[in-house]
Amino acid sequence: MATPGAGPARTPSASSNAGPERMPEARAFALGVYLIASFLVQICFLVALWPKVQDGKWVPIWDCRIFKDGCIISDDARLIAIVLVAGGVGAMVHALRSFSAHIGAQRLSKGWAWWYVLRPFEGSVIGLTFYLVLRGGLLSTSASADSSASTISVYGVAGIAVLVGMFSHEAVAKLKELAETLFSKPSQGSAGVSAQPHPKPSVIRCDPSEIRQGTFPAQIAVQGTNFVRQSEVHIEGSVRPTVFKSDGWLEASLTADDTKNTDRFLKVSVVTGPPGGGESEDDVKVHVA
Repeated sequence: MATPGAGPARTPSASSNAGPERMPEARAFALGVYLIASFLVQICFLVALWPKVQDGKWVPIWDCRIFKDGCIISDDARLIAIVLVAGGVGAMVHALRSFSAHIGAQRLSKGWAWWYVLRPFEGSVIGLTFYLVLRGGLLSTSASADSSASTISVYGVAGIAVLVGMFSHEAVAKLKELAETLFSKPSQGSAGVSAQPHPKPSVIRCDPSEIRQGTFPAQIAVQGTNFVRQSEVHIEGSVRPTVFKSDGWLEASLTADDTKNTDRFLKVSVVTGPPGGGESEDDVKVHVA
Protein backbone atom coordinates (compact mmCIF):
# COMPACT_ATOMS: atom_id res chain seq x y z
CA MET A 1 0.00 0.00 0.00
CA ALA A 2 1.32 3.42 -0.93
CA THR A 3 2.22 5.76 1.89
CA PRO A 4 0.02 8.92 2.03
CA GLY A 5 1.88 11.97 0.83
CA ALA A 6 4.57 9.95 -0.90
CA GLY A 7 5.37 10.78 -4.51
CA PRO A 8 4.86 8.35 -7.37
CA ALA A 9 7.08 5.31 -7.32
CA ARG A 10 10.11 5.52 -9.62
CA THR A 11 10.56 2.79 -12.18
CA PRO A 12 14.20 1.95 -12.89
CA SER A 13 13.37 1.14 -16.50
CA ALA A 14 12.16 4.67 -17.20
CA SER A 15 15.66 6.16 -17.26
CA SER A 16 17.28 3.16 -18.88
CA ASN A 17 14.81 3.24 -21.81
CA ALA A 18 15.23 6.96 -22.39
CA GLY A 19 16.62 7.90 -25.78
CA PRO A 20 19.75 9.93 -26.47
CA GLU A 21 19.92 13.23 -24.66
CA ARG A 22 18.63 16.04 -26.87
CA MET A 23 20.90 18.95 -27.64
CA PRO A 24 19.98 22.17 -25.78
CA GLU A 25 18.38 24.82 -27.98
CA ALA A 26 21.19 27.33 -27.41
CA ARG A 27 23.83 24.82 -28.44
CA ALA A 28 21.77 23.72 -31.44
CA PHE A 29 21.43 27.35 -32.52
CA ALA A 30 25.18 27.90 -32.19
CA LEU A 31 25.84 24.73 -34.20
CA GLY A 32 23.47 25.89 -36.91
CA VAL A 33 25.25 29.26 -37.11
CA TYR A 34 28.60 27.45 -37.36
CA LEU A 35 27.37 25.24 -40.20
CA ILE A 36 25.93 28.15 -42.20
CA ALA A 37 28.99 30.34 -41.63
CA SER A 38 31.38 27.52 -42.57
CA PHE A 39 29.41 26.83 -45.72
CA LEU A 40 29.48 30.47 -46.80
CA VAL A 41 33.19 30.81 -46.04
CA GLN A 42 33.98 27.75 -48.13
CA ILE A 43 31.89 29.09 -51.00
CA CYS A 44 33.85 32.35 -50.86
CA PHE A 45 37.15 30.43 -50.92
CA LEU A 46 35.96 28.36 -53.86
CA VAL A 47 35.04 31.49 -55.82
CA ALA A 48 38.37 33.12 -54.96
CA LEU A 49 40.32 30.05 -56.05
CA TRP A 50 38.39 29.55 -59.27
CA PRO A 51 40.79 30.08 -62.19
CA LYS A 52 40.52 32.83 -64.76
CA VAL A 53 41.89 31.69 -68.11
CA GLN A 54 43.92 34.05 -70.26
CA ASP A 55 45.74 32.92 -73.41
CA GLY A 56 45.06 29.30 -72.50
CA LYS A 57 46.64 29.62 -69.04
CA TRP A 58 45.40 30.32 -65.56
CA VAL A 59 45.95 33.82 -64.29
CA PRO A 60 47.87 33.72 -60.96
CA ILE A 61 45.93 34.97 -57.97
CA TRP A 62 48.66 35.06 -55.33
CA ASP A 63 52.23 36.21 -55.66
CA CYS A 64 54.07 35.23 -52.48
CA ARG A 65 57.07 37.46 -51.71
CA ILE A 66 58.31 35.43 -48.79
CA PHE A 67 61.42 34.44 -50.72
CA LYS A 68 63.89 36.80 -52.34
CA ASP A 69 62.77 36.08 -55.88
CA GLY A 70 59.15 35.56 -54.90
CA CYS A 71 57.05 32.53 -55.73
CA ILE A 72 53.75 32.03 -57.51
CA ILE A 73 51.43 29.25 -56.40
CA SER A 74 51.45 26.59 -59.11
CA ASP A 75 48.34 25.55 -60.99
CA ASP A 76 48.56 22.04 -59.54
CA ALA A 77 48.66 23.38 -55.98
CA ARG A 78 45.74 25.64 -56.78
CA LEU A 79 43.76 22.69 -58.11
CA ILE A 80 44.47 20.76 -54.90
CA ALA A 81 43.16 23.73 -52.91
CA ILE A 82 40.00 23.77 -55.06
CA VAL A 83 39.51 20.05 -54.38
CA LEU A 84 39.91 20.55 -50.63
CA VAL A 85 37.38 23.37 -50.55
CA ALA A 86 34.93 21.62 -52.90
CA GLY A 87 35.08 18.45 -50.80
CA GLY A 88 34.28 20.52 -47.74
CA VAL A 89 31.37 22.19 -49.57
CA GLY A 90 29.90 18.81 -50.44
CA ALA A 91 30.28 17.64 -46.86
CA MET A 92 28.59 20.80 -45.60
CA VAL A 93 25.63 20.20 -47.93
CA HIS A 94 25.25 16.76 -46.37
CA ALA A 95 25.66 18.15 -42.85
CA LEU A 96 23.12 20.96 -43.42
CA ARG A 97 20.55 18.52 -44.79
CA SER A 98 21.04 16.21 -41.82
CA PHE A 99 20.93 19.10 -39.35
CA SER A 100 17.72 20.56 -40.75
CA ALA A 101 16.03 17.13 -40.81
CA HIS A 102 16.94 16.40 -37.18
CA ILE A 103 15.96 19.87 -36.02
CA GLY A 104 12.62 19.58 -37.80
CA ALA A 105 11.95 16.19 -36.21
CA GLN A 106 13.14 17.47 -32.81
CA ARG A 107 15.58 14.58 -32.40
CA LEU A 108 18.97 16.28 -32.63
CA SER A 109 21.02 14.45 -29.98
CA LYS A 110 23.79 15.98 -27.95
CA GLY A 111 26.37 13.40 -28.92
CA TRP A 112 26.36 14.33 -32.62
CA ALA A 113 27.74 17.84 -32.17
CA TRP A 114 31.32 16.93 -33.02
CA TRP A 115 30.19 14.97 -36.07
CA TYR A 116 28.79 18.20 -37.53
CA VAL A 117 31.89 20.16 -36.52
CA LEU A 118 34.32 17.72 -38.16
CA ARG A 119 32.20 16.90 -41.22
CA PRO A 120 33.75 19.52 -43.58
CA PHE A 121 37.29 18.41 -42.70
CA GLU A 122 36.36 14.80 -43.38
CA GLY A 123 34.88 15.74 -46.75
CA SER A 124 38.01 17.70 -47.70
CA VAL A 125 40.38 14.84 -46.87
CA ILE A 126 38.30 12.21 -48.66
CA GLY A 127 37.89 14.51 -51.66
CA LEU A 128 41.65 15.07 -51.84
CA THR A 129 42.32 11.34 -51.56
CA PHE A 130 39.91 10.62 -54.38
CA TYR A 131 41.50 13.33 -56.53
CA LEU A 132 45.01 11.97 -55.96
CA VAL A 133 43.85 8.48 -56.86
CA LEU A 134 42.28 9.79 -60.07
CA ARG A 135 45.33 11.86 -61.04
CA GLY A 136 47.59 8.92 -60.25
CA GLY A 137 45.68 6.77 -62.73
CA LEU A 138 44.60 4.15 -60.20
CA LEU A 139 41.02 4.63 -61.36
CA SER A 140 40.24 4.73 -65.06
CA THR A 141 39.83 8.38 -66.12
CA SER A 142 41.17 10.66 -68.80
CA ALA A 143 43.13 12.71 -66.24
CA SER A 144 46.62 11.53 -65.35
CA ALA A 145 49.69 12.72 -63.52
CA ASP A 146 51.15 13.89 -66.84
CA SER A 147 48.21 16.21 -67.52
CA SER A 148 48.73 19.85 -66.63
CA ALA A 149 46.21 21.52 -64.38
CA SER A 150 45.18 23.98 -67.08
CA THR A 151 44.17 21.15 -69.42
CA ILE A 152 41.98 19.43 -66.82
CA SER A 153 38.36 20.48 -66.51
CA VAL A 154 38.20 22.32 -63.21
CA TYR A 155 34.41 21.98 -63.33
CA GLY A 156 34.71 18.20 -63.48
CA VAL A 157 37.30 18.04 -60.70
CA ALA A 158 35.30 20.32 -58.40
CA GLY A 159 32.09 18.46 -59.22
CA ILE A 160 33.64 15.12 -58.29
CA ALA A 161 35.03 16.59 -55.07
CA VAL A 162 31.59 17.95 -54.11
CA LEU A 163 30.00 14.55 -54.80
CA VAL A 164 32.67 12.78 -52.76
CA GLY A 165 32.03 15.16 -49.87
CA MET A 166 28.27 14.65 -50.09
CA PHE A 167 28.45 10.86 -50.44
CA SER A 168 31.57 10.13 -48.43
CA HIS A 169 30.31 6.71 -47.35
CA GLU A 170 30.08 5.51 -50.96
CA ALA A 171 33.42 7.16 -51.80
CA VAL A 172 35.18 5.44 -48.90
CA ALA A 173 33.66 2.11 -50.01
CA LYS A 174 35.14 2.65 -53.49
CA LEU A 175 38.53 3.53 -52.01
CA LYS A 176 38.36 0.46 -49.78
CA GLU A 177 37.67 -1.71 -52.83
CA LEU A 178 40.72 -0.20 -54.53
CA ALA A 179 42.89 -0.73 -51.45
CA GLU A 180 41.84 -4.38 -51.17
CA THR A 181 42.83 -4.89 -54.81
CA LEU A 182 46.21 -3.20 -54.32
CA PHE A 183 47.12 -4.91 -51.07
CA SER A 184 45.67 -8.37 -51.72
CA LYS A 185 48.14 -11.23 -51.50
CA PRO A 186 49.16 -12.66 -54.88
CA SER A 187 47.98 -16.17 -55.56
CA GLN A 188 50.51 -18.96 -55.71
CA GLY A 189 50.02 -19.28 -59.43
CA SER A 190 50.80 -15.60 -60.06
CA ALA A 191 53.94 -15.85 -57.93
CA GLY A 192 55.31 -18.51 -60.21
CA VAL A 193 54.82 -21.35 -57.71
CA SER A 194 52.69 -24.22 -58.90
CA ALA A 195 49.57 -24.74 -56.78
CA GLN A 196 49.23 -27.98 -54.87
CA PRO A 197 46.98 -30.48 -56.71
CA HIS A 198 43.63 -31.26 -55.12
CA PRO A 199 43.17 -34.80 -53.81
CA LYS A 200 40.66 -37.10 -55.46
CA PRO A 201 37.38 -37.05 -53.48
CA SER A 202 35.73 -40.10 -52.03
CA VAL A 203 32.06 -40.52 -50.99
CA ILE A 204 31.15 -42.70 -48.01
CA ARG A 205 27.43 -42.16 -47.52
CA CYS A 206 24.50 -39.76 -47.95
CA ASP A 207 22.09 -38.53 -45.34
CA PRO A 208 19.23 -39.17 -45.84
CA SER A 209 19.78 -42.24 -47.96
CA GLU A 210 16.08 -42.39 -48.85
CA ILE A 211 13.76 -39.57 -49.96
CA ARG A 212 10.00 -39.74 -50.51
CA GLN A 213 8.80 -39.29 -54.07
CA GLY A 214 7.77 -35.70 -54.89
CA THR A 215 9.73 -34.10 -52.04
CA PHE A 216 10.87 -30.62 -53.07
CA PRO A 217 12.91 -28.77 -52.06
CA ALA A 218 15.16 -31.52 -50.81
CA GLN A 219 18.71 -31.50 -49.53
CA ILE A 220 21.21 -34.25 -48.86
CA ALA A 221 24.37 -34.27 -46.81
CA VAL A 222 27.23 -36.02 -48.56
CA GLN A 223 29.87 -37.46 -46.27
CA GLY A 224 33.28 -38.55 -47.45
CA THR A 225 36.92 -37.50 -47.61
CA ASN A 226 39.20 -35.09 -49.50
CA PHE A 227 36.51 -32.47 -50.16
CA VAL A 228 37.66 -28.93 -50.99
CA ARG A 229 35.78 -25.67 -51.58
CA GLN A 230 35.80 -26.33 -55.33
CA SER A 231 34.14 -29.73 -54.92
CA GLU A 232 30.67 -30.15 -56.43
CA VAL A 233 28.02 -32.80 -55.88
CA HIS A 234 26.75 -34.52 -59.03
CA ILE A 235 23.47 -36.41 -59.29
CA GLU A 236 23.36 -38.85 -62.19
CA GLY A 237 26.27 -36.98 -63.75
CA SER A 238 24.74 -33.47 -63.47
CA VAL A 239 26.02 -30.87 -61.04
CA ARG A 240 23.77 -29.69 -58.22
CA PRO A 241 24.05 -26.53 -56.02
CA THR A 242 26.67 -27.42 -53.44
CA VAL A 243 27.64 -25.91 -50.09
CA PHE A 244 31.06 -26.75 -48.67
CA LYS A 245 30.93 -27.50 -44.95
CA SER A 246 34.23 -29.27 -44.29
CA ASP A 247 36.70 -31.63 -45.95
CA GLY A 248 34.33 -34.47 -45.12
CA TRP A 249 30.91 -32.89 -45.53
CA LEU A 250 29.05 -31.30 -48.45
CA GLU A 251 25.42 -30.26 -48.76
CA ALA A 252 23.58 -30.46 -52.09
CA SER A 253 20.13 -29.32 -53.22
CA LEU A 254 18.09 -31.69 -55.38
CA THR A 255 15.84 -30.58 -58.23
CA ALA A 256 12.17 -31.41 -58.65
CA ASP A 257 13.04 -33.83 -61.45
CA ASP A 258 15.32 -35.78 -59.11
CA THR A 259 12.40 -36.78 -56.87
CA LYS A 260 9.62 -36.85 -59.48
CA ASN A 261 9.65 -40.61 -60.13
CA THR A 262 9.24 -43.27 -57.49
CA ASP A 263 11.41 -46.34 -56.86
CA ARG A 264 14.47 -44.69 -58.35
CA PHE A 265 18.10 -44.84 -57.28
CA LEU A 266 20.10 -41.64 -57.81
CA LYS A 267 23.84 -42.05 -58.21
CA VAL A 268 25.74 -39.52 -56.10
CA SER A 269 29.31 -38.50 -56.87
CA VAL A 270 31.62 -35.63 -56.01
CA VAL A 271 33.76 -33.87 -58.61
CA THR A 272 36.75 -31.66 -57.82
CA GLY A 273 38.28 -29.58 -60.60
CA PRO A 274 41.97 -29.17 -61.45
CA PRO A 275 44.67 -29.02 -60.45
CA GLY A 276 44.37 -32.66 -59.53
CA GLY A 277 40.99 -33.68 -58.20
CA GLY A 278 38.68 -35.83 -60.31
CA GLU A 279 35.41 -37.66 -59.75
CA SER A 280 34.73 -40.06 -56.92
CA GLU A 281 34.29 -43.72 -57.94
CA ASP A 282 32.28 -44.92 -54.94
CA ASP A 283 28.94 -46.66 -55.52
CA VAL A 284 26.73 -44.39 -53.36
CA LYS A 285 23.07 -43.87 -54.22
CA VAL A 286 19.96 -42.19 -52.80
CA HIS A 287 16.70 -44.09 -53.03
CA VAL A 288 13.54 -42.20 -54.09
CA ALA A 289 10.72 -44.21 -52.54
